[in-house]
Amino acid sequence: GNFPGIVTKFEFDTDPVPSSVVSKSCMFGEWDGKRVLKAWTRHMYDMGDSKRQMFSHITSFSNPAHWAFESMCFSCDQSNLDRFHAIVDQINLEASGRRNGDGCHVR
Repeated sequence: GNFPGIVTKFEFDTDPVPSSVVSKSCMFGEWDGKRVLKAWTRHMYDMGDSKRQMFSHITSFSNPAHWAFESMCFSCDQSNLDRFHAIVDQINLEASGRRNGDGCHVR
């Protein structure tokens, strides 16, 4: 039937704490959403490859209306970090026409 059941136990798999986290955020205007999503999905395979140690997501805000594309690189060596910046900058370029990470900031 429809009995939801009772949770009696949770099991988790964990990963070690990363030695470093580099975050890069890019902001886009209200009307850029379609271009942001298309550019992001074109590069999802590269971003999602576990060997690259990257994670990204997009958030849509309503007040004020804008889009945020945020990406992180966990414990990345220089090669992965260079690739990370290249992919994020390419998505930014495709979505907005901005070059060299304009409109993005690194934390």
